[in-house]
Amino acid sequence: MKSENSKNNDNESFTEKIQKALDYSYKKLIEDKKRLGQKIVISENGVIKYIEAKDL
Repeated sequence: MKSENSKNNDNESFTEKIQKALDYSYKKLIEDKKRLGQKIVISENGVIKYIEAKDL
């Protein structure tokens, strides 16, 4: 059985991996939208906004 300390390290490592994957996905999305001249659609405080990818 793993110790409590080891479990925390595994969770931190997993969390870091997830964050890196999300950052990479976001970066690739922006690059693709810029390349294709498309807009990014976001929701800010419940309001849908369209942003030109080139402006990011």
